[in-house]
Amino acid sequence: LSLHDALPISALTARFANEPAGLDALLLWLQPVAPFLVVMEATGSYHTAAATLLQAHFPLVVANPRDVRDFAKACGVLA
Repeated sequence: LSLHDALPISALTARFANEPAGLDALLLWLQPVAPFLVVMEATGSYHTAAATLLQAHFPLVVANPRDVRDFAKACGVLA
């Protein structure tokens, strides 16, 4: 999640449980920011609940993890 322009550095990182209460907390955390686009990695079946919730509220892209890693490597970032 990249919110560098929208939030102070202390608010850029958060962790949410992959269960209904955690997904509700994720939604509450994102709503004040009103992101233009949310991008998340596909994680087998683990991303499905979060993707379903997020796409109901924000534009969403589910990215292939290999593509994300290759992009990071091209940028010189260890991923």
